[in-house]
Amino acid sequence: MSTRPGLSGEQVVGALGDAWAHRCNKRILLSRPEGALITGERIAAVLKSCDSPQNVAQFQITKEGIRDIQ
Repeated sequence: MSTRPGLSGEQVVGALGDAWAHRCNKRILLSRPEGALITGERIAAVLKSCDSPQNVAQFQITKEGIRDIQ
């Protein structure tokens, strides 16, 4: 974030400018279900996308890496 002087005072804007504020067209929420601290289970949910449907994927983080939950 940065501050841009204007006629009505200063305003906070994105540091990379107005054009970059609209570049992010996908929003993915990563979460951990209750009680999953031991199992390493996680959920990735597509919340916003201009070219993909909303979807949810479950995965697990292990010592070997990221794995699908069967």
